[in-house]
Amino acid sequence: MKNYIFNSLFLACLVLIISCSGKTNSNSNTSTPTSGTTTIAVDETLYPIIKAEKEVFEAIYDQAKINILVLSEREAFVALEKGKVDLVIAARKLTASQENYFKQKTVFPKHNAIAVDAIAVIVNPSNPDSTFLVDDLKNIITGKFKNWNELMPKNNLGKINIVFDNFNSGIVRYLLDSIGNGEKFLSNMTNSKSNENVIKEVAKNKNSIGFIGANWISDHDDSTAMTFLKEIRVAYLSPQDGMEFVQPYQAYLAINQYPIARKIYTICTEPKSGLATGFVSFLASDRGQRIILKSGILPITAPIRILNVKNEM
Repeated sequence: MKNYIFNSLFLACLVLIISCSGKTNSNSNTSTPTSGTTTIAVDETLYPIIKAEKEVFEAIYDQAKINILVLSEREAFVALEKGKVDLVIAARKLTASQENYFKQKTVFPKHNAIAVDAIAVIVNPSNPDSTFLVDDLKNIITGKFKNWNELMPKNNLGKINIVFDNFNSGIVRYLLDSIGNGEKFLSNMTNSKSNENVIKEVAKNKNSIGFIGANWISDHDDSTAMTFLKEIRVAYLSPQDGMEFVQPYQAYLAINQYPIARKIYTICTEPKSGLATGFVSFLASDRGQRIILKSGILPITAPIRILNVKNEM
């Protein structure tokens, strides 16, 4: 009889432990807008600014823990579709087919624009050519221009080496959509795996041209960004002949003068108001927007001062 009672009590306790364990591991059951744990997916291009936002958010709300999956844009949206994350931060909204996918699952994603980022074009400091028309960039990435002397006759750096972060990244997708006009990119471009590696590749090879998110080099209070700027040269771009050549500064983003810029969005599928939703609210808040302002890219709502910037080409 004693054994029976002991076994019954043991089984009851085991069931209770398993039940409580299941609840503890569920973020949806324990998360609030300012506490708990959540995992978000971020396009690697945007990692520096979102890392800065996360650090401030967690310092304010010490019961909150945000884990960041740093992925290519395509991988980030796959993670959202598979339910591995409730929040993606990327340079585009959901496509129509993705919207339909979530609608069939009775999930209704919420989009919010939080910033305007630029795609910075970088070259080696030894390269005498650092001004490009948008058509020049198109001719480079589609293979019409294969050597540097096709842009500048006196440029003797030889073959143009094109460096991207990841062929599944938001940068490649944006350039295809905005300046590629449906033409195929060169297949022999260097896939460096990250924006940091793009910078290192361009710094090492005189004949390279790279494309990175401007937030990797725009925060002048960030020692890493300042180190990167010493190793490469940021190119000046113009949409067409006769217009000013500019770099990806906030002021030029604000007046739509820099030709390859794009909005940054949060896409949240969290079913209730949990930590992912709280982080989105923080990004859109005055404090979150001022962090974006400080980073050197353009916040959606915070005011900026537009100053005259003297170009020194």
